[in-house]
Amino acid sequence: MSWDDGLEPPHLNIAAYPDSPLRVLAGPGTGKTFAIMRRVCRLLEDSENPKSILLVTFTRMAAKDLVRKISELGIEGEDDIIATTLHSFSFSMLQREQVIEATNRTPRPLLKFEMEPLLHDLKYMGLGGIRDLRKNITAYESAWAKLQRDEPGWTQTDQEREFEFKLVSWLKFHESMLIGELIPIALEYLRYNPASPYKVKFNHIIVDEYQDLNKAEQVLIDHLAEGSNLSIVGDDDQSIYGFKYAHPEGIRTFDSTHSNTHDEILVDCRRCPKSIVRVAKELISRNTRYPKDLYEVSDMTDGEIHLLQWKGMKAEAKGVSQIINYYLDNEGISPGEVLILAQRKDIAHLISEELDNLNLKTINSYDDEILKGNKIAQERFILLNLIANPEDKVAFRCWLGYPNQDWRAKPYSILRSHCEESSDSPFKVLEKMSSGRLDLAGCTPLIDRYVELIDNKSDIENKKGLELVNACFPDDIEECRNIRDLSLGILKEDMAPKELFKILVEKISKPEIPQK
Repeated sequence: MSWDDGLEPPHLNIAAYPDSPLRVLAGPGTGKTFAIMRRVCRLLEDSENPKSILLVTFTRMAAKDLVRKISELGIEGEDDIIATTLHSFSFSMLQREQVIEATNRTPRPLLKFEMEPLLHDLKYMGLGGIRDLRKNITAYESAWAKLQRDEPGWTQTDQEREFEFKLVSWLKFHESMLIGELIPIALEYLRYNPASPYKVKFNHIIVDEYQDLNKAEQVLIDHLAEGSNLSIVGDDDQSIYGFKYAHPEGIRTFDSTHSNTHDEILVDCRRCPKSIVRVAKELISRNTRYPKDLYEVSDMTDGEIHLLQWKGMKAEAKGVSQIINYYLDNEGISPGEVLILAQRKDIAHLISEELDNLNLKTINSYDDEILKGNKIAQERFILLNLIANPEDKVAFRCWLGYPNQDWRAKPYSILRSHCEESSDSPFKVLEKMSSGRLDLAGCTPLIDRYVELIDNKSDIENKKGLELVNACFPDDIEECRNIRDLSLGILKEDMAPKELFKILVEKISKPEIPQK
């Protein structure tokens, strides 16, 4: 199939436009992915080196899906296209350019629940309450550019400078990183290394969901695209990441900072039946601040909307699963074409279980919340981590803090200060204290937790496969049910702790733990 087969404006214009920059403003379901796909196909048919094409998407799943759709068109070279998230790309670039090593950082990202001891340690240092600390971490990850008009990369107050210093010191001591700080580190690298090969690496950069980028991410893209053909795609009405300082003004005012911007606008909804588009239009029409047109496509079916109610969540999960199974068996629909939107993880997990009972594979986007607020499951997960990775300082910090409400921030500060003065690791210091060779006043609770860890590890560390899962996530502990079910779903015979832990991290860290 040729890149322009069956194409008509405005999708044809998007695929064919030869200059830069290109801005595509696309409402929901209007075919922006389709247009991006055809644009890439046109580049490949024009003999563009696929390795010189960078596709930036918001999730790894979206990146894989885009490459899959391009490959289905049978265009040679699609396997060599770089389709990635901006965080994963930054991680790869910083690793290849040895920036992480040169800045004395360790590429061990913190999971969501592992942020808690960090926050309480910073609170104990007098840097503010937990809520303000969360905001400051988000601002740090945004390179301190909180508004669209801010220039990213610099702290603006003495308080911000103190916070950044102590935050980075904590991360360095625990040999870890925040996933979000990959962006400011990558931005700093490109800003102060004008001869970086990454500034001329790509001839074409295409950015999807541009409205979800904050100012630091936008500037990072600009550095990468200095000598490139830049295309951005998005919808200002779908900007929902204001909590990370992504503002719809970023895509709205793109033309004011990028001269000669060419615009294409998509308004015909090709994803949904007419009845659903009419409902969407009614909802959109109530947005008086930024009115946006959305139109039905004449050749789409009217579609069906059903309002169903069950008595209880279990009955609902079973009913939804049976409906899906019927459509798959009788309507020629494939599992990948079914999207289930659930407001809460409880019902999402129940539906997944019912579909599993019908031998239907699911991808549950709530898996990353399995450990959220579940201290018992978190503790068991940390135990598995310390068996798989005995020197993991973040996991050890978490273990020492459980189940104390303030994560034993005071005694831990004493331990950390001694470690920094003596150059001993926390493991070594606590081993000395537990054997009576060292005495640090106020650290007794940490010694007790250390001894408990050693006892637990000795009971589990040689187990594999089902025995390992039973030991880490026992069937009789209700709080472990979800993480146990997830473990059983990926379990292989004789699976060792390190492999089980690695796969679990990939499952529960959606959307983004950057991959090497």
